Amino acid sequence: MKDKVLHVLDVIEGYLLAIPFVLLCVLIVVDIAMRTFFQSGLSWLEEFGRYVLVFGTFLGASMAIRTDDHPRMTALLVAVPHTVRQILKIVGDLICIVGLAVVDYYSWLQIASMMRIGTMTSTLPVPLWVPYVIIPIALCTMAVRYVIETVKDIRLLVHPPKKKDELATEGGEG
Repeated sequence: MKDKVLHVLDVIEGYLLAIPFVLLCVLIVVDIAMRTFFQSGLSWLEEFGRYVLVFGTFLGASMAIRTDDHPRMTALLVAVPHTVRQILKIVGDLICIVGLAVVDYYSWLQIASMMRIGTMTSTLPVPLWVPYVIIPIALCTMAVRYVIETVKDIRLLVHPPKKKDELATEGGEG
């Protein structure tokens, strides 16, 4: 059940990342056609593009946690025994969780401030907090992903793999 829920969330996250970029590509083609044939383009496209890039960056960072694609120094992790490796991973994950929680808290405060002030975007008829709300949502998602990774690391610490080759390959990538 838990794996199915995580899989559904992974799929949703993938679509949420892909759809805005596909939409942006279509809008760029439309804008080029409008500028070529009608000498007028979509004045709000550049601002929309910036928001899509911010959206993609933060959502992609969350997905990178799931796939373990964030850059990190693995020389130490590869050189130490399995138990020490798992402890170092758990400590690193906990530091990330705390850091993300702190930044997430302050980003929600910033969103609340934007809502209170009522600032609008420059060219889109949208309150400024709407495109920026992805930041605290993605930070929260990233923290949840690190919690999941921490649980996996704790399980590997408590129940280490039995085979020697599993110990060698686990932690050797990254």
